[in-house]
Amino acid sequence: MEKEERDPNLPTAKLGRCHKYRSCFIKALVLAIALFQTDCASTDAVSKFASQSSQAIVQGEPVLHDIYGSCERGYMATRDIAASVLKREGTPTGAFTSAKDEQAGIARDCSNLKNDDQPLLALSDVLKDYFTAINQLASAGSTTDKAKKNSEDANQKSQTAKQTASQTASQTLATGVNAAGMLAAALAKVFLGAYRDKKLAESFSDADKPLSDLVDALTGIVTTNYLGTSQHQGVLTHEREQLMLQYSTLINYWAKHDGVSDLVPSIELLLRGQWDQQITIIDSKAAAANAYVAALKAMKEGHNKLAAQAKAGKLNGKEIIAVLQPEEQTISENIPKLLKF
Repeated sequence: MEKEERDPNLPTAKLGRCHKYRSCFIKALVLAIALFQTDCASTDAVSKFASQSSQAIVQGEPVLHDIYGSCERGYMATRDIAASVLKREGTPTGAFTSAKDEQAGIARDCSNLKNDDQPLLALSDVLKDYFTAINQLASAGSTTDKAKKNSEDANQKSQTAKQTASQTASQTLATGVNAAGMLAAALAKVFLGAYRDKKLAESFSDADKPLSDLVDALTGIVTTNYLGTSQHQGVLTHEREQLMLQYSTLINYWAKHDGVSDLVPSIELLLRGQWDQQITIIDSKAAAANAYVAALKAMKEGHNKLAAQAKAGKLNGKEIIAVLQPEEQTISENIPKLLKF
């Protein structure tokens, strides 16, 4: 087989450099494509995590709003409603709270919760606006007008929370209000001139502590005030107990009432159907509240990981996908439960 003749006018060294440069260029191109794909994959993971977080926060807002509502319903459950339900005379009025006592109980135990309603929703909005802005930044790769609007909204809502929080607000809520202001400020830094072209790393690092404090405040309030703990009865637990008291008291009364013993099975069936329906609603609310708390904790843990990755200079690494996967899955699994509230 004859060898291919080389152009005698082309120096050997020059020919070697051409092959060398071509090989280096191909390697560099392959590396650039791989880095681009890795960077896109990591920012997509951040964007998806932030987007799901925003969605879960929006779906969880009815839980916050129902804290006062449940407190009020708990007192209304023991009012003297038996006569209107059963259409009979001789209803055991002594077994139930009078309208006057009912209103006194609501004023005493629910007024602070009513005052906390607006600042709580404002805190939720700050957290939502933060994750929405992060989603925009990760998707676009730079600051956008929409993300800037989210930042401005977060700042406005943090001011609303501060202005509407009452002087008697709990320490937990006060901590949340302070954290909301710091979180809004951290997000605003991204849109200042000196920070405009900075990557997401600065946002995660600056925002991680206030975000954690804000999430702790929201989860603490929902867990303590709404669901209840071993040291504190939540309003939802109180509402459930009052409904059970209403049902058992009425059944016991009619079972002992002279002249209506033959009607007791029908009365019990009627009341049992109403009670079952009400308890099912309460159980659904409790499940949604637990899902909300789980989603919030996953947001905090995921953001903690992002801040750690940013500090280590690994925010654009391929491993960020695997790092966020557990928290992303937790949030995704709990969103459908929130929709059932």
